[in-house]
Amino acid sequence: MTTLTLETILDSEFNNQPATKADLRNLGMHVDSQFAMVDVRFAQVDARFAQVDARFTQVDARFNELDTKITNLGTDIRQDLAEFKLEIRQLNTESLRHNIYFMIGFALTAIGMLAAAPIFS
Repeated sequence: MTTLTLETILDSEFNNQPATKADLRNLGMHVDSQFAMVDVRFAQVDARFAQVDARFTQVDARFNELDTKITNLGTDIRQDLAEFKLEIRQLNTESLRHNIYFMIGFALTAIGMLAAAPIFS
């Protein structure tokens, strides 16, 4: 298909005469057909943009889902750490209590031995 230009349609190479109504009509039809092709291309581009927008919507939904999962995971980790910290405190308290009981028992035993030593000597 050859490309028609305004000069070739309006100014024929054969006879350099002004354009007729038919020539102008043909030129108008040619321009209209080109605009129809442009409209088709724009429709294709619009369809592609719609597909891209749908993809971005999917990606946004996945990011929101991941953000929610990360937030929930962070909350779970904080709760687990708080429970672990409480458990460690309880173990330390129990250990300290056992150490105090042991020291009191040892002190009472030592006092008892010191008190009993003059009696048995």
